Amino acid sequence: MNANYIKEKFLNDTCLTSPFHSLWCLPKLPLTEQIGEYDASSDMAFDQEWVMDYPSGHVHLRYQLDPAILYTPSDYSFRTGSSAKSRANVEFFLDFIRPYTTGKHFQSVVDVGGNDGFVASQMSSSCDRVTVIDPVCSCEDGSVIGGVHFVKQFIEEVRFGYDIPKPDLLICRHTLEHISDPLVVFTQWVEQCLDQCLFAIEVPCLDCLVESQRFDAVFHQHFHYFDFISLKHLVAESGGQYLGHTYYRQGSCGGSIIVLFQKACGKVSRPIIDLEKRIRHIEKHIKLYKHQTALISSLLKELPSPTFGYGASLMLATYAYHLNTDLREIEYILDDDPMKHQSGYKNLPVTVRHTEKNPPPPDSSFLITSLESSRSIYKRILDFRPSRILAPCVT
Repeated sequence: MNANYIKEKFLNDTCLTSPFHSLWCLPKLPLTEQIGEYDASSDMAFDQEWVMDYPSGHVHLRYQLDPAILYTPSDYSFRTGSSAKSRANVEFFLDFIRPYTTGKHFQSVVDVGGNDGFVASQMSSSCDRVTVIDPVCSCEDGSVIGGVHFVKQFIEEVRFGYDIPKPDLLICRHTLEHISDPLVVFTQWVEQCLDQCLFAIEVPCLDCLVESQRFDAVFHQHFHYFDFISLKHLVAESGGQYLGHTYYRQGSCGGSIIVLFQKACGKVSRPIIDLEKRIRHIEKHIKLYKHQTALISSLLKELPSPTFGYGASLMLATYAYHLNTDLREIEYILDDDPMKHQSGYKNLPVTVRHTEKNPPPPDSSFLITSLESSRSIYKRILDFRPSRILAPCVT
């Protein structure tokens, strides 16, 4: 892997000498979700930068890695239905859109990025056809499973009305942040879907990420970082009409936002954004995060031994990056999932052990290593009579 796999994305604006503001430079930011045997010689880090566009205020990565690197079958195999937490997230999402869908019968429901079809299957009783479009559903491609049609393609490659029936309900959960150019995709949807189509979008929320100090969730797979203002701007820019939104603060990456919209009947005004205030707010929290991680890093080196990590997070590489450590200070990482026993990370010299097979001795020290589950992990660690628990300042 090398720099040829990275493309730099600029949004040209002839009215500005600089099309974006640089929020944060992240040299040699490691890849996340690299589960496997540690390889010290492998190149799994790339220079990155977090930027804000003018005039939309949209925050995104300056460099986009080739999807062929980010989404290999062995490294990206998340399935919604396999996680109890994800199923709870789905229930919240369905509860929010229910007032807009109850009593309606849809001709064509499309779930963009629906992987295993779990969300789509919840809609199958109220529509003539339901389709999942996802480049990772290779095993199901072309199949109809439980009434759900699976299409293994990137959404940019699919033509509604030609490849599949035009949707009148389009769902896109935790996928838009992975798409190279959201404006192109939104415009495609508004133009190709039925005029009455309801669009239901859920993405990790930038405001939630900043407030919860989850800057470890700035990583290569997520090209874009949306909040209410930037999503509303995107909807208006693509010819859509905003209908409503809500926050799910128990969601991943600090929390998510759900936005509903439909095709606009006329011109929609774009929201007014105070860019300087927006920049100051984000950069203030980045500075606080740097202080926080520097403190945790110093305390980690002073913890009474033995020290264990708790939680085999897919995002561990970026958290360790901000702590400025490769985690050699800990014995191993404990996790309550027996399937993770004896696993590891390709870009971190640390192994994972199941808590029942390798329980830590009393009076051990702990670093919480899965920030997605820090509250429940903190409670779990108390069962082991810890000497010290090193946790993030905001949970």
